[in-house]
Order: sequence, then C-alpha cells, then structure tokens
Amino acid sequence: MRSMLTTKNLAISFEEADYFPWEPRHAGGASRCQLSSDIDYPDFLYALADYYSCDIYDLADTPLYMFDNRLFYSVEETVTTRQIFPNSSTLSDECTLTKVAAHCPTYLVYAECVYSLYIKDSTAVANIVLPEFAPTGTFDETFTRYLQRVKNSISSLLDETVTQLCRFVNTACSSLHPQFKGSAEFRAQHICSMFDVFTPLGPFETLYDLGLPSEDLDALKEFDSEQYEQLFYGTTDVVYSPLGVPIGNGMNSMQRLSSYYAELCERRCGYIIKLSMMTDKGTNLSVHGRIRQLRICGKIQAMCDECDACTELGISRSK
Repeated sequence: MRSMLTTKNLAISFEEADYFPWEPRHAGGASRCQLSSDIDYPDFLYALADYYSCDIYDLADTPLYMFDNRLFYSVEETVTTRQIFPNSSTLSDECTLTKVAAHCPTYLVYAECVYSLYIKDSTAVANIVLPEFAPTGTFDETFTRYLQRVKNSISSLLDETVTQLCRFVNTACSSLHPQFKGSAEFRAQHICSMFDVFTPLGPFETLYDLGLPSEDLDALKEFDSEQYEQLFYGTTDVVYSPLGVPIGNGMNSMQRLSSYYAELCERRCGYIIKLSMMTDKGTNLSVHGRIRQLRICGKIQAMCDECDACTELGISRSK
C-alpha cells in the first residue's frame, strides 16, 4: 500500500509526532521512538482502513512535497479546532474513525519503545522502597524497574507525554479499536498502565469497598471523578502542545517547566492525602483501588519530592 501511494505522489503523515519531545541522546543522535512512530502510524492505518471501510486514498491526500514543512496548523490551536487535512471537512465518518483508531497501537508502541530503549536497561538506578505487604501484581518486575530508573533516564516532559498518550489508550481505545476491546486484565498487562497509573482499570465505583454505606460510596465516586482531571494538568502559565503537555524544545523556559512539574507533584500528593483521609488510609478501598493508590504513590515518589502520605503507606525514595 505504501508503494502504491508513493507512485501517486501521496503519503500519510503522523502529525502528532511533531510534538513528541526530544529523547535522550542515543547512538546516532536521532529520536528513534519518534521516527519509528512516523512509520508505524501509516502501517496501522492501512490495516484499519478495510476494517472500517475507508478508502485509503481519502486519507492520503497530501502530496509529498508539502512535507518540507509538516506543521499544517498553529501550535496555539487546540486539538478540536486545528485542521489536520486540507480537506478534512469532507472526510467520511469511516475514515475519521480509521484515523483516530490508528493512534491506539501507535501510542502503545511508542510507550513500549520509550521504556525499552531508555528505561528498562538503564544503569542510573534510584532506590525506591516498596511496601512489604501489597496486593499481588502491584509492583511487578516491569513497574518496579520503571520506578527505579525513570527519573534518571528520561526527562519529566517525555514521561508526562507518554503518560498523556497512554491516558488516551486507557480511556478511548476500548471503544475505537477492535484489538483493544479487552478486559481489565488486558489493560493491566500492557505498558500504558505502567505510565498512566491514574486511570482506573474499570469504573470509579470498582475502586471502593462495596460494603460501605451508599452515601460514602457516592461521596468517594464524586471525589474521584472531580479529582481525576486534576491529576494530569497544572495551572502554571506554559504553552501547551495539542498532546495536552507543555511544548519542549525551548518554547517554555526551564523555570516554567520546573514550576509546572512541581505543581503536578503537589496535586498528585494532595490527592493521595485526601484519598487516605476519606478511605481510612486505604482500608475502605477494593483490591483494585488499593493497587491504584500504591502505584500512584510509586510514581509520585519516583518523580517528585517526598510525599509524606505515600511514605506512610510504605513507599519512599532513599536519599
């Protein structure tokens, strides 16, 4: 399919890759995961086109010579207002769905690439102290390696970018992509649930002890529903990319970025404090809720200054 499009001077672009942050220096100096996603996305798109009855030529409507400058829209425009294709208003529903659904495996493979290439075998290891007693599967080998290595292996911006992309995978892809229509077990096993520890594996009500009075369950569900969005964004004055994270590559000062990450850490620690108060230090959570609470704490202690509420739960970073 790629060669057929090339003969007609057409190509399919993965626009979001332009906003992926710089990756750590590696052999060859290239951002290898970003470059890989530029190849992966069209391939996933081709595979989905037949499934959704989309004519691939309707998507491949941009001549190759236009890719000298691949930013077809202003960085200030939001995801909903920016124009992806010159004639996107005429794109069929089937092709629109194909285009969006192809992000699911692309983002997942990108997350796997970042972990495998920059984190998994890193020798820059931090000593994260984990609780002696935790539900089975809370801190498996992969997640533990992530916690021990992420801070010293990739930038906060790259980690937050992958977290946001994985949030899309965890919240949208079960309804978009046929291969993502799995159970909570499928969600728990793929790499995106390691970066995005904030999105529950199921509805919010599955996080709590169902033996609690109904008014307490309602209060917890309302609390988590309101707090969830706050775990991903800060109010610091930064310039955002369409991916929902600050733009790197010099467009935001290091001081502003540092303030942004400090605010995120403060919000996430504050969430754990309130959750512990409302659930009697987690004793009123279900097993799924307890796992989520501890995994969030693991990420906080790995990426942020010490959060006392997480230390009380048995998770800390040795000085």
